[in-house]
Amino acid sequence: MKTVGILTFHSSHNYGSNLLAYASYKVVEKVTKNKYKIEIIDLRTTTRDRKYSLLKSDFNIKSLGYNIFALLHFSTFKKRYNKYEGFIKKLLPLSDTEYKTNDELSKSSNIYDYLISASDQTWNTKAIDFDWSYFLNFTNKSKKIALSNSIGPRNLKLDNDEKEKVKEALLEYDFISVRDKATYDMVKDISTKESRLLCDPTIMLEKEEWLKLINKEKKVAGKYIFFYTLGSNKKMIKFVKNISEKLNMKVVIATLNNQYEIFSGFDMELDTGPLDFLNLIYNAELVITSSFHGAVFSTILNKPFYIIRRVNDNRTNTLMEMFKLESRLVDYEKDVDFCIDYKNINFEESEKKIVEERDKALKYLEDAFK
Repeated sequence: MKTVGILTFHSSHNYGSNLLAYASYKVVEKVTKNKYKIEIIDLRTTTRDRKYSLLKSDFNIKSLGYNIFALLHFSTFKKRYNKYEGFIKKLLPLSDTEYKTNDELSKSSNIYDYLISASDQTWNTKAIDFDWSYFLNFTNKSKKIALSNSIGPRNLKLDNDEKEKVKEALLEYDFISVRDKATYDMVKDISTKESRLLCDPTIMLEKEEWLKLINKEKKVAGKYIFFYTLGSNKKMIKFVKNISEKLNMKVVIATLNNQYEIFSGFDMELDTGPLDFLNLIYNAELVITSSFHGAVFSTILNKPFYIIRRVNDNRTNTLMEMFKLESRLVDYEKDVDFCIDYKNINFEESEKKIVEERDKALKYLEDAFK
């Protein structure tokens, strides 16, 4: 039986990364019709382990503040940690071997007939948990497929050495697809390889496949706004508070990024794991987010949402253009009154586009496995 190894940020304690890893595996399983053995390569670098540990080992003020708060809420943080690890170990077909480095991967690289670098910001060389392994540069013995990879939310500035390494790695790929225009331009600028612009793997799964994972019982009682961001500021918090007051609905958050969120007065659901994340979106009255996957799952689940506009966010801009939902991009400095009419959204066009983009992506994968 032929084997497929999928490499992505599967072990990051990030909702989008975990759910994307799951979607990548399920999509490949669907396309290969269960005829191949599929594994998520269990790469857990030392940097990754340090970033997602329960307590931070860095000696700085930010880490100290985090550790004090985490210790005060240790049982909650431990519960969330276990939910992440439970999702990873129970729902992802991990490789038997756990790898720490590119060198370790190179010693076992000949076990895979196909290698897939699967989406997320795996090609963002500035990301904290980036490793050159995500360019599949540890072997030349496998057929290499890029599945909707991304350099991240902004244009990536590569130095000459990085450009050369990326160029060499891309030349080894047999099929390349990316999920945003900036990554498409990067591949075009520094490589002779052709690439395709495809949707994120989470969009390649049908809505019904996601609904099977969601516990329909509400995690939070009553009507609420789910506010999910990977980084906020004082004005953004005020923006959400104003909408909350005008709609007379509480705000629920699942992560803490800074002191503004700690003292926001929002309801904190800090024990939220990947499946809880889907539950919070599914049962929300409104989602306000600056997250790519917050927008993705709101669209898939037909949940009214707004994306807080960020400068040069290639991923969400491409996503909203793709689904004809550009009107859901808002400016937190001025669009409070506009957001009151949150129910005024028609998913009919986006659903048609999702089917079209999904079919295109599945055809790409089918061709890659021929």
